[in-house]
Amino acid sequence: MVARPTKPAINVDDFGNATVAPKTSESTVNQMTIAYTQKGTNASKTLTATKASNGRWSLNETPAGVSINPTTGQVSFTDAAVATNTTITSTTRTSDGYSSDVSTARKVAGDTVPPVITANNATATSGEHVDIPLTVVDEGVGLADTDGVCLLYTSPSPRDVAESRMPSSA
Repeated sequence: MVARPTKPAINVDDFGNATVAPKTSESTVNQMTIAYTQKGTNASKTLTATKASNGRWSLNETPAGVSINPTTGQVSFTDAAVATNTTITSTTRTSDGYSSDVSTARKVAGDTVPPVITANNATATSGEHVDIPLTVVDEGVGLADTDGVCLLYTSPSPRDVAESRMPSSA
């Protein structure tokens, strides 16, 4: 009797990122297929990870937000790569043609709690330089994940009455 390979492990974290990995101890596993729904387009997508004779894993393509660990074969998806509330499925296959059972996981919504930025007390005098310390509390998305945080300020100067403008260094 031939043993089928172990099905891949699919993990989805609280931030909507996902990983799919073959069992690394099964040396005859040389292919992993992953099906998912792309975020934004809602198009169905299938990727194939293949282990070469030198033991290195690669993907048939690497869409935005998808990467592979060439040593372990683990495929990583950012929250932006996979549509929310859709299913990720995967199977592995051995070099002698045996396939695993299907692994399935539901992709949850990524963290949508934006950081809170508050200005601490500061006094500004017209025509004077002012530093305003900011406090950032990040219990969610994170500043690194917000695709370009930009602070907008409104100047109380008479020359800027009712206008908002960006700092000249922006």
